[in-house]
Amino acid sequence: MNMFDVVEAFYNANPEAEKDREGWHCTLYQRVSYYGGPEEGGWWDSDTVLEASQWYPTRQLAERALRVVEDVAKGLSKDAQRQHDGQCATECEWLDDRGLDADYLPEVAGADDYYATLERYAGSRTNQGVRHYE
Repeated sequence: MNMFDVVEAFYNANPEAEKDREGWHCTLYQRVSYYGGPEEGGWWDSDTVLEASQWYPTRQLAERALRVVEDVAKGLSKDAQRQHDGQCATECEWLDDRGLDADYLPEVAGADDYYATLERYAGSRTNQGVRHYE
């Protein structure tokens, strides 16, 4: 069942509730990376998590907000990359201090990143990646 079918089913189950007004959501998402495992040389994937959303009555207003939120997303992504790089450097120093190979620690997943988008229903792009080798 796709997201729009789920939303329609939700509203049909609650006919006395006020439905979403027409408009657009400016939404901030985070892609959370993870390492799947050593099978076939290892594999990576990511979850998409809704971080924040604001409703706007017109697409024009939402697009204005989107331009601002895209800059926020870029800054958050840069911060996440710096934090990831710092963690990797700390782990490499820890390994060097002990004379250990890089294989001593588990594989890292990679830096998370952020993006902004417009959508009719907030959260329609969330997903959880596959946690097993396919």
